[in-house]
Amino acid sequence: MRKRTLPYLTVLLALPTIGWAQEKPLSIEDELLALLNAKVVVASKSAESVSDAPGLITAYQAKQLDMLGAWTLADLANLTPGYSSYRIYGEQVLETRGQKAGSFNNNKHFMMIDGIPVEHARAYKVPIDDQLPLFFADRVEFLRGPASALYGVGAFYGVINIQPKASREGGTRAESMFALGDDGASRQFNSTFTASRPQSDSHLSVSASHKQDSLDYVGTVNSPNNLFRDGHTSLFMYASHKLTAGPLEGLGLGVIYQYKRGGLGEYWNEAAFTSPLNDLTWSTLIPYVKYDTAINDRLHFSSYLKFNESQEKGVDSPFGSTDYTTYNGTGRPLNIYDVRIADVAALAELRWKASDRVDVIGGVNRDTRWQRGLHYSSSYDVSADPGLPYPGGDLPKTGDYTTTSAYLQGRIGFDVLAGLNMVLGVRSDNGSAPGNTYHQLSPRLGLVQKLDENWVVKVLHGSALRAPGIKEVELNKESSAAHSGLNLPSLSAEQFATDEVAVAYHRSGWGGTLAYFSNKTTDALDGASVSGVNVFQNSNGTTKAKGVELELQATAGSWASWFNYSVAKAETPTGGEVEDVPTQKANFILNRQFEWGVPLQATLMAHWVKDWTQADPAKPRVEGFTTLDARFGMPHTQGLSLTLQVRNLTDKRYKLPKHGVPDVPMPGRTLVVDLGMRF
Repeated sequence: MRKRTLPYLTVLLALPTIGWAQEKPLSIEDELLALLNAKVVVASKSAESVSDAPGLITAYQAKQLDMLGAWTLADLANLTPGYSSYRIYGEQVLETRGQKAGSFNNNKHFMMIDGIPVEHARAYKVPIDDQLPLFFADRVEFLRGPASALYGVGAFYGVINIQPKASREGGTRAESMFALGDDGASRQFNSTFTASRPQSDSHLSVSASHKQDSLDYVGTVNSPNNLFRDGHTSLFMYASHKLTAGPLEGLGLGVIYQYKRGGLGEYWNEAAFTSPLNDLTWSTLIPYVKYDTAINDRLHFSSYLKFNESQEKGVDSPFGSTDYTTYNGTGRPLNIYDVRIADVAALAELRWKASDRVDVIGGVNRDTRWQRGLHYSSSYDVSADPGLPYPGGDLPKTGDYTTTSAYLQGRIGFDVLAGLNMVLGVRSDNGSAPGNTYHQLSPRLGLVQKLDENWVVKVLHGSALRAPGIKEVELNKESSAAHSGLNLPSLSAEQFATDEVAVAYHRSGWGGTLAYFSNKTTDALDGASVSGVNVFQNSNGTTKAKGVELELQATAGSWASWFNYSVAKAETPTGGEVEDVPTQKANFILNRQFEWGVPLQATLMAHWVKDWTQADPAKPRVEGFTTLDARFGMPHTQGLSLTLQVRNLTDKRYKLPKHGVPDVPMPGRTLVVDLGMRF
């Protein structure tokens, strides 16, 4: 099913070195030290080292992203302790610490770009695929668990913060990358431009990617009807402009645009095959204005106002071809829908540094979203005879789904051993939706004890809430109206709480963290099938998970290595396992820097998953996998970079589970060439 295009690779590999401006690369030791000493902001919204932060965080710098060749959050999550990603119905979804979203709506994590929350407004869906390539990122931070009272609705199983690149030394900087896969169908282009002037900073990034369907077999039977339709076309754009001097210092404008269109992957419908007619489009447009300013040496004010216009439209068909004449039954041969959501959100926040030992941050934010009706949103069923050909029509405008929140978090330092920081926080979320209201008070507690200059102990507690979104509530209404006798209870918010204990050791050249966690989800809100109808509902009771995470980094001369291991055990309210979650996983990454006339870099990555959990105790678990990836090439040294990456070196074919059955094919051996230029 894959057409090799090695001549294209040969041409790219034979490209001559171009004499761009010289840039000396960091040594392996410097890169690792930069990672170990990196400042992160995701846990407290203020810059602090990973070891000092009141949370368990893994951070990646731009050079690490290039070293790993991980250009999406889905790929990066699979390298991060406590995280993983999986495919379902053509979409990528995050799993964290044994728990995940119960549908293809990746709506149990919170993600920010430059402090602006980014999500699809219909279902709080966080983009982690090619519609958000990480080429524009200077730093990516993964926080495990909510671990903060600062983010509220959506900050459930984890928080991800992305800091865009900037021109640190002033002037302008441009860089681009073109990637070509050896199947002749995978192509990606990324370009970033940054400019720093005496009174302003600007950033513009544009990305586009295209991949044809792999058409590998899905499911357990190799049938020509059961083909993996995972192709897509994706676009991304991020632009910002911020004033850094003058009377309006701190004022910034920006826009984020994401678009993805593709099939539904392994999705099977009534006729038990994947239809080429299936099509799904996601788009999100977020214009925003920010204002960050230092009032004085101790007070800092931050705010934003953003608008989010999100669209989800699709075509869903059980046909394996465009020949409708073979369909003589009744029911729904084709469904077409187009739903648009508008969202307005605002935040105002004040940070007070009372002393070197005490700082406080507090704020309020409000989020209101609604489904656009009439000509903006519609749903049609193309029915078989004797039904009407196009029942359905324009969807109504909904009432407002509004969340109003207030939060306060403080840090107090004490002279205990090498220093003790205590973090106390609380958040109040109050929501209203048509026919429903909710309220939750979410406490936050963190103790970070430095034993000496190398050893740190953390004890953390956090909680979060996730309210029903427009998609969940409105689709339940549609299902109830279409199926008489379907009695669906009102949806309520789900709650999450976690407790963590961690020990970390860091010194020049190497370090590591060992953590234990225990969390629980109450009234989990997920997709379900009721009387054969796909709906959303709360589960009764509490889902519990516990596990251990180990993360190590080391360097010696021109060598550097990373290792992480995660184990999680999650139990449903009925005592069974949470379905399709990796029980144990590990990653080992080895990097070597060479000097063969020009600097070269080689990276070997080993990924291991033991197996996946099984909801039905009578069935065996789906077996895991071991894969090897290699990346070799010339990093940016004279304005040009050229890298060859080989994924799944051994070309072993594995399938990821869906509902306890091996279903979703993982790619075989794939060659990708990256050509980058910087000036």
